[in-house]
Amino acid sequence: MPPSSLSEARVERSWTLRRNCCVSPGQCLAGIASLDGVLAILGVAALAYGLWVITLFCLVDVLAVSLAGLCYMRHARDGETLYLLNDGSAVVEAERGGDMTRQVFNRNWVNVDLERTANPQSATLWLRQGATRMRIGEFVPRHRLGALQRELRRALPWQQAVHGTPAATLHPLTTT
Repeated sequence: MPPSSLSEARVERSWTLRRNCCVSPGQCLAGIASLDGVLAILGVAALAYGLWVITLFCLVDVLAVSLAGLCYMRHARDGETLYLLNDGSAVVEAERGGDMTRQVFNRNWVNVDLERTANPQSATLWLRQGATRMRIGEFVPRHRLGALQRELRRALPWQQAVHGTPAATLHPLTTT
């Protein structure tokens, strides 16, 4: 039976596959606030001269920039974390816009499939066990998906089930 939380089993290896954001949410908020401040000053100045259309445009612009920034900040932490546990399970936690999805696989039965298309930029990596499929590596550069697939295939089989000996403890690896 898979553990209900990661604290019940020891993590042998993990991968963190996150979006590569060059601006933190705090920096984004500071930039948006400064842009909105400039637009508010322009809107008030235009209103002082009786140019209400420019003030209206500045107000719409402040709302649009703020909404776009909020959407960016909401998805800045998107990504997946894959844990291989010493109890024979593989746990994938995927975060999309603040929503967390958690899927538990049996390490000995899970397949790692790389689906390639005519367009190399649309390749996708899937973990599959029976009818259950989960897309991973959405934010990994497409040219590195093949290497990630090979690395996962080597790491997934649970050595304890095959040889009856404890698997070696591996240090976590972060892939960006």
